Amino acid sequence: MQRRRFLEIAALAPALSPALAAAEAKAPGLGNAIGPYLQNPAADAMTVMLLTRGEGSVTVEADTGTVGRPTATRIEGTPWTVWKARIRNITEGPVRYHTEWTPAGGDSVRSPEHVFQPFDPATPEARFVIFNDVHYHHDTLAALLDHVKPDDYDFSCLLGDIWNDPSPKDGACKVFETLDLFVRSLDGASKPLLFVRGNHEVRGGFKDRLAHLFDIPVLDPEASFDDQNWWYSHRIGPLFLIATDTGEDDGFNTAKDSYKRPDYWQSYRKRQVPWIDELAASGAANETPWTLFLSHIPLYNPARWHSDPSREFWEPGLEKLPIDLMIAGHDHSWKFVPEKKPFSLKQKDAEGTETEKTFTPPWPILIGGGPKMHQGTVTKVAATADRLDVRLVHTSGKLLHEVQLG
Repeated sequence: MQRRRFLEIAALAPALSPALAAAEAKAPGLGNAIGPYLQNPAADAMTVMLLTRGEGSVTVEADTGTVGRPTATRIEGTPWTVWKARIRNITEGPVRYHTEWTPAGGDSVRSPEHVFQPFDPATPEARFVIFNDVHYHHDTLAALLDHVKPDDYDFSCLLGDIWNDPSPKDGACKVFETLDLFVRSLDGASKPLLFVRGNHEVRGGFKDRLAHLFDIPVLDPEASFDDQNWWYSHRIGPLFLIATDTGEDDGFNTAKDSYKRPDYWQSYRKRQVPWIDELAASGAANETPWTLFLSHIPLYNPARWHSDPSREFWEPGLEKLPIDLMIAGHDHSWKFVPEKKPFSLKQKDAEGTETEKTFTPPWPILIGGGPKMHQGTVTKVAATADRLDVRLVHTSGKLLHEVQLG
């Protein structure tokens, strides 16, 4: 491979504590590195991420573009260091790259050569797959992957509750095992891995450090948990993606002293309003044939499990966007909610008084299921300038529902 750029940085880290050394022994399935995997895709840039155990140095080489200086962050309470290198000034794909990690006092470990395509706005077709509500049910994931072929997707999206109340126990072993599984299963070294946070990812003692595992434009992993921002948009070919963060599954009637902290999550959802308004004002979504809205908790759902606050705060801005389809999870039971078809739900207010309210979704919503084997689904999206095809597939391989537009 022709060398265009070569930069490295040393990461100095203390020796493992006895507790972390013990945690290492409890994770025999993990090697000394996770990745590389791709994050924060753009038309002319991509972030390459790699996790390594302990101290050392990392290099990243690419055959085109400018490789930024890799940054290294030791993830507190774990044996892992996360590396990020941004490749910028990509004029065209494909991009060939590799990483090389040199442990302190050890031999260098070089990855195979990987190839990726940036998110080219001019590409005529875009395909991706969505997984939601896995909740550590890796057997369900394996069954779903049997029905996913490499040609089905250019990138993947984890639509929340992939991690179940992420715990720091044993050096956050289950967190990293799950990340490694998805990176390997979905070819994260060559196909970007998008993430939309679910309500179970905002729980657990590791929730604040989960941010270190991703590169999202407005997300600062060093910020306190309450100051982290997890929303974003991307364009690839005929698709415009809007990904919001619905946070906890609280509502307007959740007790103020609940562990779900409704006052905080109301303010967090309101923080996304100016961003949604700016997206609408920019007209960026109008430049593509299809716009998809992604959220973990649906904004409408006849089975009650929807986010009333998110809908109330965001809908005025979302109505100005050309949304063709909303895709969500959370409910654990798949369903399709048609647009402009009213449904009624009985609800109780803070005093316990029951009332009935009618909802009329302005957009169609496809809700994926999980996490048990009989519930699990994978959503396959394929788009061209003339056609949008979204298929919801069960663990058995059965096609549960298909949305065809165009």
